[in-house]
Amino acid sequence: ISEPVLVGRAIVLTGSGPAFVSVIMRQDVARISMRRALQMAHIVSLDDPSVDRLVVSLARETR
Repeated sequence: ISEPVLVGRAIVLTGSGPAFVSVIMRQDVARISMRRALQMAHIVSLDDPSVDRLVVSLARETR
């Protein structure tokens, strides 16, 4: 991988209890606050064509 990415696990609190999920973050050009980064976080489908192929590849690798 030729660019900085963070790959890890996170706990998401759901109505049926906590869920452990894979998390992948790429560096953003703009400097954003931690609060804004958390607001931007969301669940995506790996089959969604708008999701970056690098992110999809890393997500499938970490399963």
